[in-house]
Amino acid sequence: MPRVARIGNDEEEIIRMARSTICTFGDRKISVNDALEMRDDARSRGVNSPDFRCTECGDSVRPHNAGGGACAHFEHLSRNPNCRLSDPAR
Repeated sequence: MPRVARIGNDEEEIIRMARSTICTFGDRKISVNDALEMRDDARSRGVNSPDFRCTECGDSVRPHNAGGGACAHFEHLSRNPNCRLSDPAR
């Protein structure tokens, strides 16, 4: 779900930060932690990363580790302006 944060004391600007922690893999939904393990396992075996999909629009997503103040999450491979889980700044 997008988080909403107000900027400044009197500003009306709202920033929406899409951060999905669930994706679709085949016919089931999995957590970002499970996806990170699957991705790392695929890398260690030298095979392609599994095909993770956005739960809202079905586009390809990739899992990202936590860091820099962000929790582990999925990001779209290509920005989708019609999906509320796609990063609007990308």
